[in-house]
Amino acid sequence: MSDLAAAHWPGKKPKFTSPQMKAELREFASKIAPKCEMLLIGFNVDAIMEHVKDCFIEQRRYVLKKNKKVFPLTFSFSHLLYRKTKHLCILECMKIIDL
Repeated sequence: MSDLAAAHWPGKKPKFTSPQMKAELREFASKIAPKCEMLLIGFNVDAIMEHVKDCFIEQRRYVLKKNKKVFPLTFSFSHLLYRKTKHLCILECMKIIDL
């Protein structure tokens, strides 16, 4: 079913939030329902629509995780506090020796 959806929307990962896209999804689900629905377990057109939406959600989530760049935290709060304290100590020393 996800292969059929990917073939129907090639290169796209639609969100189906607009009324136009919801209607297009319903039309697609109705078209593939004779091949895919299982009425005995309640897998009807509405369930097919939800399944297709979930497939595209997972594809988008995978792309986000794959492309997410993780930058290491270079400064911690204690490190910044140490640098500030060190800087203040240097200023105090400069005042003492009149620099």
